Amino acid sequence: MSNPDEEVKQLNVLATFHYVLGSILCIPLVIATIVVYFLSGFFLFPPWLLLPFASMGVLKWALPICIFITAWNLKRKTHYTFCFVIACIECILVPFGTILGIFTIIALSKDSVKAIFNNVNPNE
Repeated sequence: MSNPDEEVKQLNVLATFHYVLGSILCIPLVIATIVVYFLSGFFLFPPWLLLPFASMGVLKWALPICIFITAWNLKRKTHYTFCFVIACIECILVPFGTILGIFTIIALSKDSVKAIFNNVNPNE
């Protein structure tokens, strides 16, 4: 058996790295949004031409938002299944997402961590 305090520390470290990964994923999206905004004003093309780019932007923001939610849930030790699924999806983000996803999957697969998630009251 492992020490529950060590498991909690490990989950907190993983949560911190999830915040970092989510922030890293946001940087190119913010830059792309700014560039499209300035180009649309510079070339004066109709706003409806930006609709496909806007919809792709919404989809591109979904993963960083889910990673931020996962970090928050890891800190609170709630929503085990959501955290596990996002950890699996992170594995496609080579190299940092893969490393973080694998370590998160390993940590969440431990019975002691499952017990921590099951024993936490989400209303605290």
